[in-house]
Amino acid sequence: MTGKAGTYYNLMQEQSKSLTGMISNMGDAWEQSLNKLGADNQDVFAGAIESATYMAEHLDDILRILKAVAIGYGSVKSRYCTEYISHKGIYGRCSFG
Repeated sequence: MTGKAGTYYNLMQEQSKSLTGMISNMGDAWEQSLNKLGADNQDVFAGAIESATYMAEHLDDILRILKAVAIGYGSVKSRYCTEYISHKGIYGRCSFG
């Protein structure tokens, strides 16, 4: 059946030349690329997942720290603007950029 005189001889090669076959081959190549990428970078991905898990478990602490940093930055920026305005008068400009 698969010999030169058989019904299925060279069927896969001919099918791979069709548009459907080429799309299938492209999909297979994409899957192989993703599998290789995952295998080559498994340690990196595992570390990223561990970090994300840690952040999810400690989200309250992280948000508390970020809030303190934002308040501190805002306080410093506010003081800078207040000093600038006091030296330039009420019409002075204070850029927040």
